[in-house]
Amino acid sequence: MIVSPVSCDPLANIWQNWHLAHKLLMPVFGPLGIRKMFSQMIDICSQLVLRWDRFGPEHSIDVSDDFTRLAFDTIGLCAFNYRFNDFYSDHMHPFANWMGSTLKEAGLRAKRTRLETAMRLWSTGKFNEDTASMHKVCDDLVQERKANPQPDVQDLLNAMLSSRDPETGEGLSDENIRYQMVTFLVSLVARFFDVEPSCCTLQLTSQSPDRWS
Repeated sequence: MIVSPVSCDPLANIWQNWHLAHKLLMPVFGPLGIRKMFSQMIDICSQLVLRWDRFGPEHSIDVSDDFTRLAFDTIGLCAFNYRFNDFYSDHMHPFANWMGSTLKEAGLRAKRTRLETAMRLWSTGKFNEDTASMHKVCDDLVQERKANPQPDVQDLLNAMLSSRDPETGEGLSDENIRYQMVTFLVSLVARFFDVEPSCCTLQLTSQSPDRWS
């Protein structure tokens, strides 16, 4: 697993912790669980529409970039009740840059020999630094939620903190929760398969609104 230092436990713990996380989180991703997140999704979509409206008809919009912000902010709010506020800044949250940098380096490492990777001290240092930065954001969110519980919030973080295995009574450790949080956001790499079709759909809809209504 190429990105295991970023989003996974050490190899010896992967199966046990993955199985526990999968068992506890599957209900959250069911139809009822997703429905509880609709209000947060609408919140972020409204920010996108308002951003475009305020730009005016003469402004050129980078739809692909904005859809990436949409996905990133939606996952942040639905999963952790955390606002990255990417629609209120010219640049995305630093987490996105750290994530992009580590994924790029992980991809390059797959093409190198172990010796070459070990000799690239600057790349390794940057990789470790960005990974630690992402982990710190997640750890801070976990500690903040523990210090100030929000039992009424319907998000994945509450589920990860409060859920217990009915057979063993075991819950997720803080470290495992951190890895799950990073995994949710790293999965945004799949946006490359989603953003372009979404852009094409939006273009077709805007060109022939009557046809697609």
